[in-house]
This record gives sequence, C-alpha cells and structure tokens, in this order.
Amino acid sequence: VNMIARKRLLLAVQFACFNINQKRKRVGLAVIGVAIGIAAVSSMLLFGYSVEAKVRQSLDSLGADVITVVLISQNLQESQGDTNVLQEQSFQLAQAFSSSPPGHVSFAINLLKTMPEVEAVSRLVKDPTCRSEEIAPSSITEMQFIDVSLFKVLSLDLAQGRYLMPGDAGQSTVVVGSDAIKKIRTTMPSADIGSVVSICGKSLTIAGILVPHAGREAVPMARMNQSVLRIFSQSESDAANDQANTPIMARLYQKAFSRNLTDTISHRLKAALNSPVSATGAQQLGQLRKEQTTLYTRFLAVLGSISLLVGSLGIANVMLVSVSERRAEIGLRMAIGANKLDIVLQFLIESAAICLIGALLGLIEGSLGAAGALYFANISLSISPTIVMLSCGLAVLCGLFAGAYPARLAAEVDPIASLRGGG
Repeated sequence: VNMIARKRLLLAVQFACFNINQKRKRVGLAVIGVAIGIAAVSSMLLFGYSVEAKVRQSLDSLGADVITVVLISQNLQESQGDTNVLQEQSFQLAQAFSSSPPGHVSFAINLLKTMPEVEAVSRLVKDPTCRSEEIAPSSITEMQFIDVSLFKVLSLDLAQGRYLMPGDAGQSTVVVGSDAIKKIRTTMPSADIGSVVSICGKSLTIAGILVPHAGREAVPMARMNQSVLRIFSQSESDAANDQANTPIMARLYQKAFSRNLTDTISHRLKAALNSPVSATGAQQLGQLRKEQTTLYTRFLAVLGSISLLVGSLGIANVMLVSVSERRAEIGLRMAIGANKLDIVLQFLIESAAICLIGALLGLIEGSLGAAGALYFANISLSISPTIVMLSCGLAVLCGLFAGAYPARLAAEVDPIASLRGGG
C-alpha cells in the first residue's frame, strides 16, 4: 500500500512539474507576484532581526549592564514621594560623604561606589574648549576627559598600545578610538603608537588605539570609536564637577542585575542628593529599542503579507485557467485509473511548487533589500534560519490555499464528458 501511495505521489509530482514547464510564461508571472510578497515579508523580518542582533552585540560587548546617570540640576529641591525606608537607606549611604556639597558630581560618584551592586564608576566629559571640526575637517571626532575606570566600565579593549593610567593625568598622553585614528590618518598617514599629533592646538602623544566598540547602541553617550580620550587633571576634574548634566557611568555586577535595579539606584541618588537625577540602563534601552523595532517590523510584515495574499490570488487564477484548459487531460487520467485524490494532489503540488519557487526568489530579493537598508544604518545583515523557514512555510501554505479550490474543481471533472469534449 505504501509503495502504491508513493508511486501515485511521484506521478502527481511529475505531472505538476511537466505542466509548470509547459506554461513557463504564465507561471513566471505568478512566481513574480509571490516573490514580491515574500520579499516584502522577509526583508522586514530580516531588518528587525538584524537590528535586534546589533543591540545584543552591543550589550554583549559591554560585558555587564551599564547605567548612565545624569544630575539634571544642582539646585537643591525637596524630596517628594520617597518612603521612610528609602530615605533612611539613602541617609545612611550619604553620611560617609556629608562633607561634599549635595548635588556635587564627586558626591554622586562616591555614593555610587558604596552601593553593593556597582562594580565600577566613571565620568565621561567632552572637552568644551575643543570643537570637533578642529580635530579633523568634516570629522565627528570628540576630545573627551575620562577616569581610568572608564576602560572597565565600558569593557574597552585595545588593538594596539596601552591603556591610560593615573600617572597620565594632566599629561599629553591619549588613547584614540578606531574611527578617530582613521580621521587623524587622513592628515597624518603615519600616525601610530608613540606618534605626536596636533589636536585642537595641543601636541598629544598616542598611547593606545581601541578596537571598534559596539556599545554606543546600548549607551548612546559612549561614542568611543569617534573619541580621543585623556585623563582628568585635578583642575579639570574640579571643573567637570561644577558642570551641569555631567554624565556618570556605572557598571553593575552581572549577578546583581535585575529589571528594576536602575530605578532603585536612581531613587537612592535622588533621595540622597535631594536633586533630580536621570538614570538609564543599557539593558532597558536595548529592550526598548528591540520592542520598537519589533512593533515596526511586524506592522510592515503584515503589509507584506497582504502583497503575498494578492500573489496567491494570482496563482489561484492561473490554476483555474489551467483546470479549464486541461479538462481532457484530467478526464484521460481518471479514465485510466487516477482517482480524485490523485488529481487534487497534482494541482496542490503544482500551486505549492509555484509558491515555493517564488519564496526562494523572494528571499533573495528580501535579503538584498534588507541589506541595502541596513547598509545606510551601518548595521550588518544577520540571517535567521527561522525567518527563512517561516517564509518558505508561509509560501507553501499560500500555495495550498491558492490551489485548493482549483484542485476541487479538477477532481469533480466528469471524465466521460471531458473526453467527448463537453463540459
């Protein structure tokens, strides 16, 4: 029985392939319609998957969750809405640093360092005396003052040279990002470790070059690839403490991380500093971007599915015409022993094969389209096997749906009437 069933199925496949080959122009138009729909669906899904992969890469490159804290204002304000427990906890944390003025950046940094969930803390302050266009023409490179601990906070790795050390404070030694060194080399091709370069009227010695850092997707303020990094001198550190909206970055212990930890730390700082504080976690930002991208891609994927449905209707039309043209063939097959199931299988396989061919073509088109869009966003294309299987499966289902009614009509053909040339 199984051998007979396999032979019947093989015969149905052979008839379907023969008819597709005979009607190549008509089938080609139907394939194009399906390919457009699959391309629309797959390109949107691949775009969203690639963006999510980029966010995951950014978070992985940090090695742990990083939060960015900004003291919005240094004006003292009354604390509102805090529970007694939170106030007591923050008061205990603040007691050790009561000599620092509330709202002071160094006070907030010391406060963060006492928290058991925090592994490392650092500042990142743009040099206000150095404009980007003074570093290299048409450049987005930035001169930034940092603490030594920033290398640990952002998990920065070196391609060449060494890290900055406390002894480099106030000196002319710098570490440059991967894009910054390219900008510098446009005017000084031989620039390398130990080279002295002129930036913003200062003669600076390159001590290290960073590997490309993907953390900007998770920490927008961390423009490490475009930055020239120097260590604070004491006077520069004091000046930075007096600046409003100074960003502080803290790396949390991975084991300590929880969904609400960023909010908890923010509340502690607000209560202790008696001043507004903005705290954003890399994990939170990454999750938000993922949700936004997922919503966007799903919406566009639905629109693409409508295009696929239109293509399926085109296949249904092709199959209906095929049934009308092949009534004599159908009658002959039924007269020599084919049953209704054989005829149904033949037309369903034919329509599913057309959709599958369209799906493969659409996947190629969709991948090229997604790669083109991602190129302008400086994101590499990531291929998901799930999306490939989903697109092919969706195409086959659409083919079965499109061929169901024509297959039913074909199975109801009267073999005697069709052989006589009647309806």
